[in-house]
Amino acid sequence: MQLSTTENVRLKEIELDILKAFVSICEKHDICYYLAGGTLLGAVRHKGFIPWDDDIDVLLPRQDYDRFIEIAQNELPSHLFLQTWCTDTAYPANFAKIRDNRTTFVEKSLKDLPINHGVYIDLFPLDYFPQTRLCQKWKLFWWRLSDFSIGQVFYREQPLTYKQRLLQVVSRVLFGSLKNTLAKREKWMRSEGKSTFVISYCGAWGEREVARTEWFAEGVDVEFERLCLRAPKDYDAYLRRLYGDYMQLPPIEKQVGHHYTDIVDAVLTFEELTEW
Repeated sequence: MQLSTTENVRLKEIELDILKAFVSICEKHDICYYLAGGTLLGAVRHKGFIPWDDDIDVLLPRQDYDRFIEIAQNELPSHLFLQTWCTDTAYPANFAKIRDNRTTFVEKSLKDLPINHGVYIDLFPLDYFPQTRLCQKWKLFWWRLSDFSIGQVFYREQPLTYKQRLLQVVSRVLFGSLKNTLAKREKWMRSEGKSTFVISYCGAWGEREVARTEWFAEGVDVEFERLCLRAPKDYDAYLRRLYGDYMQLPPIEKQVGHHYTDIVDAVLTFEELTEW
């Protein structure tokens, strides 16, 4: 669905409030985080949201991600829910979301799942990645194969191809249930020792999510919607890795949000608007 200007503004206000709660906990407990993806691009190019974007993404080094998950649910305001595959049984991902329980944001791919569907921000763990090309290819192969096991729970508008159906059957045999698959992926994500490479396995860009560890380091401050927030130290290299010439605006026809949603409501809760 296409949001009206008023709906888009309200959605961003809610997401920004969630982000503020997240940052407050991170600052209180000295937890490292970085703006990521389109959120970082928006900070660098627009000093805030990309005008047509509709989400907030942050990265946390694995150790800091784990600390935040451990601390956050007891410290977040009562209207916010920390969603992980452990806290929300049917949630099918190895990264976390912070959801506003008072709102609704139903993504089409998740619309049939009995999960918390509040407006959210995404929290991605940043893990070490193998040094050698062979090990990198092997790890990415198994990660992509496991995607087919998890993919069976998502809503699809188009039927699977024969090859995709075959890969789904193979992945189900290898990985088992959704919970088993998520547990195995979590173990893989954490398995690499210190390396000169890091990766956001759950990011949207696949192999382009691989970055040099030195790009992050201690981080630098950037402005985002009048807030002073953290970015990777070499955010230019990181953004060029993802987007190429990121300061160049895309064609007007591509200036649209990337989430495909069924329902967005800033007033009614997802429990009032969804039925399973």
